[in-house]
Amino acid sequence: MSKSSATVRIGSGSGFWGDAMDPAIELLEKGELDYLCFDFLAELTMALLQRQKQKKPDAGFVPDAVQFMKAMMPIAHRNGTRLISNGGGVNVRGAAQRVRDDAARQGLKGLKVGMVEGDDLLDQLDAMRADGVPFKHMESGADGFDEIRPRVVCANVYTDASGIVSALEQGADVVVAGRVSDNALYVGPAMHHFGWRYDAAHVDRIASAITLGHVVECASACTGGMSSRFAEMPNMGRVGFPFFDMGADGSAQIGKVAGSGGRVDAFTIKEHLVYEIADPRRYLMPDGVADFTSLALTDLGSDRVRIADVR
Repeated sequence: MSKSSATVRIGSGSGFWGDAMDPAIELLEKGELDYLCFDFLAELTMALLQRQKQKKPDAGFVPDAVQFMKAMMPIAHRNGTRLISNGGGVNVRGAAQRVRDDAARQGLKGLKVGMVEGDDLLDQLDAMRADGVPFKHMESGADGFDEIRPRVVCANVYTDASGIVSALEQGADVVVAGRVSDNALYVGPAMHHFGWRYDAAHVDRIASAITLGHVVECASACTGGMSSRFAEMPNMGRVGFPFFDMGADGSAQIGKVAGSGGRVDAFTIKEHLVYEIADPRRYLMPDGVADFTSLALTDLGSDRVRIADVR
């Protein structure tokens, strides 16, 4: 168990809205984690949540996210594990209130719930356009936003990990966020744990955290769930979710709970490393830009893979 300044152990508790809860509970109970992070959001998810909020103002967050926290807060509180989720969707405040109420009902005195807002720009679009913000297409450079404006359902910024870092610095045991980038869920606790800052001295370490977050953000996708060798993966009916042990230099080992299903090897990690990327030399994220071609990947056997030297 890490629980020290030398290393930090961060686990993945969800890869999408609708993911299984059992592997997350197993990881929380047996993984000796410092942090457990939950990714519930996708682009379509944001639109669905915004539609729900328009019909019902107190909706707009991922219901699963609240239920996950309700089930796991007592275990996490007992183990000293802090929970970080982007399940606030487009109603972060509503989700955080529900989590806080559930904690109170469970008698978890002193538990602090933090929230990270600021990514939802839907109500600001017209004012921004009037101020001259072009909203050009990132890939094509096209400037036809006004033509599609009447059909825009949601508008969210992929925010960085700074809000998560701030919440952790203020003592939050549970952090509920909106549309932070998927890997910011993991960058945040790493930066907080080691005291990294957005500066030249830590740029490679942050790139490493981005890379590790990218690999584990879809949970079982890197423990065999998205492998081209899926049929060879053992006991996928009770697949284990991943965690990583990171050192202050940014190097890390990815693993899973002993005895859980699936597999962690060089190929399962490589297969997810190239998932949803464009230029592998320039993985553009709000926290930084990682060069996936720079890293050294070593299969250590026994469901452990080392990643180091990310730039």
